[in-house]
Amino acid sequence: MYMMEFDDDIMVGALKPVKRFLIVPMGGYFPVLIKLNNGDLAVVFRMGDYHIGQRGRLEISLSKDGGRTWSMPKIVTFSETDDRNPAFCQLKDGTLLVAFARIWGYENGRWQRGKMRADLFTTRSKDYGETWSRPEPIEAPVKLNIGSPYGRMLQLDDGTILLPVYGRRSPEGLDESYILRSEDNGHTWGDVTLIAGGGYNETSLLQLSDGKMLAALRTDRGEVAISYSYNYGYDWTKPKLLTRQGEHPGDLCLLKSGRILLAFGHRQVPYGVHAVISNDEGKTWGMDKRAALVSYAENPDCGYPSSVQLEDGTIYTAYYATTSIKKVDGYDLLIHAGGVAYTEEIFS
Repeated sequence: MYMMEFDDDIMVGALKPVKRFLIVPMGGYFPVLIKLNNGDLAVVFRMGDYHIGQRGRLEISLSKDGGRTWSMPKIVTFSETDDRNPAFCQLKDGTLLVAFARIWGYENGRWQRGKMRADLFTTRSKDYGETWSRPEPIEAPVKLNIGSPYGRMLQLDDGTILLPVYGRRSPEGLDESYILRSEDNGHTWGDVTLIAGGGYNETSLLQLSDGKMLAALRTDRGEVAISYSYNYGYDWTKPKLLTRQGEHPGDLCLLKSGRILLAFGHRQVPYGVHAVISNDEGKTWGMDKRAALVSYAENPDCGYPSSVQLEDGTIYTAYYATTSIKKVDGYDLLIHAGGVAYTEEIFS
C-alpha cells in the first residue's frame, strides 16, 4: 500500500467579463502605469531585448481614452548597455520623472554572471513624454553593488519624493529594500531609510493618511510581504508574509471606496496575474476571493502588474506576458504589455 496526502487548494468561482487591451507588442517588460493630472494614462516599459539583454531601452506610451488605445511609443532612454527597471511618477508641476537602472557586465551582448553592476539615473520630460532630459546619476549615501528602482515614486504634500530602490551592498549579500528621498524634484537624493533587510527587494509604496504608509515587498524566495509605516516611511513594521512562493512582485492601488487592491504576478501554473482586495487598510486580505486577471501566459516570465483607477471607477491593470494562445487580428501576441479593465464587483 502506498499513500501520499498533503494540503492544497482549488479555485472555485464564476467567469466574469473584462475588457483586455494590447498596449505594445514585441516587448513591454516591467510596465509602470500612472494616471496623469489631466486624466490621461501613461505607461513606461522596457523594449529592445529579452528579459536580460544589452540592447534594453525604456519607452513610454500614453492613452487619452482610459487605456483603450495607446500612442506609438517614444524612447525615454537608450544607451550602449541595458537601461531597465523603471520607477515612474508625475510631479506636482506636471513633470514626468523616471528613475531607472543602467546595467553593466555584458560581453558581446551576453550577460556575464558575477560581473553585473548597476548605476541608477533619473530622466524627466516637461512635454508629456515627447522629449526627455539627459539622464542624471543618482548619488545616494547607500552604495548598492547591484541596485534598482521599482514601481511608482510618491510625491508627498510637502514636495518630498519617495523612490523605492533595492539591492545588495555586496555581491554575496541578501537584497535590501530602501527609500531614497529628494526635496528638489528629483535632482539630488538622500535621507535614506531601510524598509527591510535580509532578503527583500521590489517594493510598492502606497500613501494612506496622516503619515501612514503601506509597502508590499517581494522576498528573495518569491513571495509578497506587507509592512506599515506611521511616520511617512521613516520606520517600518516587520514584514508580514502574505502570498505564496511564485506570487510576486506586488503592486498596491488605493481605490475610491477606500479599499486597497493588491495585484501580483502569478508565476505558478496557470501563469499570469492575480489580484486581491483589502477592506481594512491591509490588515486582512481576501486571499480566498482572488481574481485571476491573467491566466494565459505560457511561462513564468510574466506579471509585474501596475494598476490605477479611472474616474468612472474602472480599474485598469497593466502587465506583461508571453503567449501564442491569445491573438489580436489573427496575430500571436508573443511577448507584450497588455491592459485589463474591470470593476470592484468582480471580487464580490
